[in-house]
Amino acid sequence: MKNPKISNKNIYDTLICGNIQQLLRLYSKSSEIENKMEIFIPYLYVLSHCKSDFKELLYQSSLPNVKVLLSTVISYDDISNDTKELSQLETFIENEIQIRKKLSHLDITKKDTFIDQIDNPRSTFENGQPLVKLKLILSDLIGLIDYYDRLTQSINGNSSTVSQIPYEPMFLDTFIYYNEISVIIILIYRWFIKVLDQKKIIVSLMMLNQSPGLLIKSLLANNPNQYKEILDLILGSLNVAYADTLRKIILEICDLSQYSCRYIRRNLFQRQILPELVFTITSAYIHDEIELLGSIISNRSDSKWIKDYLSQSAQFNRDLSSFNEIRDSLMTSLENISNNNADPDEPFTIKSILRLYCALNGLLGLKINQQEITICLALIDKPNFKFFSKLYLCFLLTCEGLVKIAQPKKVVESLQHLSKNGDCDELLLLISIYFHTHQLPNIVTIVKNILGFKPSIHTESLNQIGEIITKEIFTEPLVSSKTSILPIKENLNNNDNFISIQCIYHLLSERIFEKYEIDVGEWICNQILKSTTPIHYLLPSCVDQLVKNIIEPTIVPISSSTIGQQQQQQQQSFYMKRIPESFILAAIKSPPSSNRELVQLMAVYLALRYNDSVLKYKTDHKGKLLNSTIENTQVKEYSCEFLSKLPIQGSLSLIFSKKSEYFYIIPPFLYLISSQFPQFFNIGLLLLEEESNSNELIERFVPQFYFNNVEVNIQYIIQLIKNTKQQPTGVLLLLKYLNYLSTEELCDYSLPLVEHLLPILIRERFNMVAVESLISPFTEIWSRVFQSQQAELALKTINILISLSLDDDQQTDEMSSPLVTNNYSQMDIMTDPLLVFRSHKSVFLCPPLLKILIQILYFFMVSSKKNLQNLIQVSNNQTKQEEYTTLILTQESSIIQILLEICVIDRISLKSIYNQNDKDSCDLGDIEEIKCHICTFIHQIFIEKPLIIKLIHFQGYLPQLLPITVTHIPSMHICFEFLPELLNQPSLEKQIFSIHLLSYLCEKYPIPKSLKICKISINRIVMNLQSNSPTTEKENFIQHILPSIIRITSVFPMLAEDYFQILLEQLPITKNSFIFQQPFKPNQTQNWRQYTLNKEDKLLSKFEQDIHNTIQIIIKNISK
Repeated sequence: MKNPKISNKNIYDTLICGNIQQLLRLYSKSSEIENKMEIFIPYLYVLSHCKSDFKELLYQSSLPNVKVLLSTVISYDDISNDTKELSQLETFIENEIQIRKKLSHLDITKKDTFIDQIDNPRSTFENGQPLVKLKLILSDLIGLIDYYDRLTQSINGNSSTVSQIPYEPMFLDTFIYYNEISVIIILIYRWFIKVLDQKKIIVSLMMLNQSPGLLIKSLLANNPNQYKEILDLILGSLNVAYADTLRKIILEICDLSQYSCRYIRRNLFQRQILPELVFTITSAYIHDEIELLGSIISNRSDSKWIKDYLSQSAQFNRDLSSFNEIRDSLMTSLENISNNNADPDEPFTIKSILRLYCALNGLLGLKINQQEITICLALIDKPNFKFFSKLYLCFLLTCEGLVKIAQPKKVVESLQHLSKNGDCDELLLLISIYFHTHQLPNIVTIVKNILGFKPSIHTESLNQIGEIITKEIFTEPLVSSKTSILPIKENLNNNDNFISIQCIYHLLSERIFEKYEIDVGEWICNQILKSTTPIHYLLPSCVDQLVKNIIEPTIVPISSSTIGQQQQQQQQSFYMKRIPESFILAAIKSPPSSNRELVQLMAVYLALRYNDSVLKYKTDHKGKLLNSTIENTQVKEYSCEFLSKLPIQGSLSLIFSKKSEYFYIIPPFLYLISSQFPQFFNIGLLLLEEESNSNELIERFVPQFYFNNVEVNIQYIIQLIKNTKQQPTGVLLLLKYLNYLSTEELCDYSLPLVEHLLPILIRERFNMVAVESLISPFTEIWSRVFQSQQAELALKTINILISLSLDDDQQTDEMSSPLVTNNYSQMDIMTDPLLVFRSHKSVFLCPPLLKILIQILYFFMVSSKKNLQNLIQVSNNQTKQEEYTTLILTQESSIIQILLEICVIDRISLKSIYNQNDKDSCDLGDIEEIKCHICTFIHQIFIEKPLIIKLIHFQGYLPQLLPITVTHIPSMHICFEFLPELLNQPSLEKQIFSIHLLSYLCEKYPIPKSLKICKISINRIVMNLQSNSPTTEKENFIQHILPSIIRITSVFPMLAEDYFQILLEQLPITKNSFIFQQPFKPNQTQNWRQYTLNKEDKLLSKFEQDIHNTIQIIIKNISK
């Protein structure tokens, strides 16, 4: 290999690194170094004192300029070695500075500076001693520095007392003295840096007219150890020196070192100045055009200033010669690549240049010329074309005016070659789909993802390319057929930028498959089976679009008015096949694999999305006749029995436990479940689960030692439960142990626990005292598991409870007698939720078990209600819709009525349940807890559907339940809204019930609204008593409402007068009737009390005695 050509850069780079040995090797191996070493003589002379070998070589130089410079440097050795002389020179400098300061403030003709005191300074400099020469240059330099100071003050606005006369240097700006002056300036910078400001020296030299670059270059070349400091001072002086001068100086400096070029360019970038100089340095010295433009494109914020410069220059036709040199270099690189295929870095270079051309056109606002387009289009002939085919495609899309500059035929050939031989056939297919569906922003997004930046693509040029692609390359039929046979992606997840599923989704959403009768249902199902987590963001959307295409085709719209034409057009429409139940069940029951959970989840999602869409479709098309074949295939919802087999609860638990992996399916999946299976969204259970998850476990005694030598499994649990009578403590410890397991672990034991332990708890509750202590931990475990297994656990529990009730008459003394379990299906109980009340009677007397039963009841009640609502939604028969609505209300009201009757526990005989002669009643605490559970449940129903409150109270219930309902059900205040209507019912029983209800409500809510309704009730009572009804009926009416009158008057005493008048009118006329001829007043209380005492000897009827007693109670209450 040839030795590299020696230049100033080689020498200076060696000096900066301090590698003297390398410099000696260069000097010894090449004679060219002598021609390049003139500028470095002062520094090399200093180095020669340390390196004797180098000193000999330096003195042996045959070049005249080197000898002259060397002798000049040597002549100043005496001064450098004389400390006293250097000290006197420092004093000289200080005096010169003081004189210059005085002169700048005085307008005088006499000058006292050293250079002005000499008659012929130039002759003195040419013939004088080194010391005199040094003083002359110092005086000239100080004058220049003084001018710099005055100029700075003028810029800062402090020049009112400062002379504005410019300074004209006598020696520094004279080129014939350059060699010696350069040596003297270096010595001054080295010797007198303490008395002369470093920055002022540099900047003042930059103000010279003739040779500022040469002197600064020489100064920089001979001070390599202060290289960065001097460069920073130069680059920071733009506000003083002109830009052109600074540009010349920087270019002179760039000749010194490769390192200096990069350092200067980096500083120009940081200071954001002289963009044209950045490009000049790059093209002339560094030659890394690709890297530079790449960094400009990538670092948008840091390079915005240079992008603005290029955009504005192109807009206003400014000179861009320096940047055009870079473009020429890029084009030259492509031409060299076209002529030479042996470069191993060729694909990378092509990719980089194509990316830069895309940026020039789409980011920097510069148009690509015809020559550049031509050479880029010729790249399709390269054998390694597939390595840069995607960037080639981006170039075609971003190039403004491509079709106009190049021939359309050439563009078509390039696209065809790209489709056949490139590595982006699927990508080009996706882009063609975007063109067909007019989704140009998505094309920009694709280009952005490939290039790494968002280009500004000209819309007209993009449409021209799109027209060629859609008409010549990928027509709509070809796109449809080619997309349908795209490969299935193994292990598809959201980390894959898989193009096939994007093509499928967009063609489905735009109904293009349907247009050409292509069914992609099988493709989507197969892709679901091959997918894994994290779920791809388009997978649920593809299912949504597939369902839309299955249910409602839009190619042949139904617009005819006659039935025959409608059916004919429906038959002409193309329908994709409905996904069969067999596929969904097979996916749910798929063998264990890494993606089994996702496959099951997507199968459930597919079924729910289809059912939801069918219900909406039938609702929107009510009253419209559909073809029977279509109705039985395409828009036939999945049966409730099939839906009951779906693992809804497990799917919910899965997405909540792995939210990050199923992020894109959570919102639509929750909507589908809440709309079709609202029973799984029990707010109470959700709040309990949230509370249990937020609370930390309290450290308590866990009986681990009991199971140290035993493996706790299902068989062990069953065997231990069978021995409950002999080992109740062991079962209790087992329940406590299980309660400390996680919910997921508990689910494995829940069904065996319910099947074997629950019958024992029911049968032996009062036979064994220890059984009572097992109920609480059992129900706690049941409640925890129920949050995750609602459907399965509810069905198992209710079947056992009903079976226990049926088996009650056949109980044996043996606790382990087999129980014949009922086999009600979920559909059976959904159809008739009242089956829940066939449970064993003891459940209704045990608060923990009753709480479980209420949760089961609510689950099936909501399920039944939703099922009936779906039937209403799809039914076209108005009569059937009304029947279903009535059935919903009847079921809910019946459930509430039965629950209310349970609150009257005294009606249930414990002897008939347990055959216990020594236990006739429930514990008062249990009774109160049972009432609370029931009333809380009823309140929840009332809040969800306030109309049911009115229905229940118009039906009526036992009067002794009124204090319970009013006290324990907070929503009873709603009754105020319909009480006037209930009071006006023709039935006396309903009127009596309404007055009783009103009296209890008044006690709880003594507000103006209740007072107003009480006044209405008085009118109702008066109307009844003044009617033509039989006397016995009126007396019966009065006797029933007397307790309510007492309650009302105790709350509202101002109504006592009206009620007294009503009651007294029912009494017979007596000799003391004069007392009541005037309206009742409170001061008559004593008289009335005396009157009633005097009547003790008179025989009164039962009716009259009740009225007298009522009046006495009212008076007593008022007296208080």
